[in-house]
Amino acid sequence: MPVDSPVSTATVLDLFEYLYLDLYNSFYILSKPSPIRTVRTAQRSFERLYMDNRGSSERS
Repeated sequence: MPVDSPVSTATVLDLFEYLYLDLYNSFYILSKPSPIRTVRTAQRSFERLYMDNRGSSERS
């Protein structure tokens, strides 16, 4: 991975964070079923990821 690409690095970190949230939600579903809450959490994660990526591309 080239060092002079902070945007892609940030995107990778966001992806890891999203995957972690996804995993956490999956385990949470198994212990306490709540599909609506999970869908809303996933929506918020996607929106935050999208806004973060848009912001970082505008800054560069």
